[in-house]
Order: sequence, then structure tokens, then C-alpha cells
Amino acid sequence: IVPALADQSEIENKALRYVLRNLGDAVIIEVRRSDERWHVSVYASTGTPSLGRLVYDLAGELLKENSTPPEIMRRRAIEVAGDA
Repeated sequence: IVPALADQSEIENKALRYVLRNLGDAVIIEVRRSDERWHVSVYASTGTPSLGRLVYDLAGELLKENSTPPEIMRRRAIEVAGDA
């Protein structure tokens, strides 16, 4: 049995729930598929450097070992806010 593949909107929803739970709502994401994985870049706002990334497999499971830990993204968000 092969797991169902996640589409882009499912990955966007999963990633938004993850960042809301771990970082709050003051972030934006950008989703793209490459290397047989979904890569989600997380930004504090448009034009800011990336806070980190989330990586999902094609079935939509978060690959924590390939993703930026939330505590690092929080620290980067604080640094970006301090530079503003």
C-alpha cells in the first residue's frame, strides 16, 4: 500500500498550523516542491531573510531532521524584529 501524496494546499495548511503553534501568526511561508520533497521557507515578512525551513515528504509528513527547529526560527525572528 502506497500512502496518498499531499498536494501543495495540504502542505501549506500543515506548515501554517505548525508555524502558528510554534512561532505565532506574524510569519509568511513559501512552498515549493523539489528533490521529491516539499520545502517550506518561513519568513518574518516580505523582504526579510528566511527564518528557516520546514521539509515535508511527499505524503505530507514533517521531516524534523531536515527542518529548522522552532527555537532557532524564534531566535531569528527576534533578531529580524530588532533590526527593523
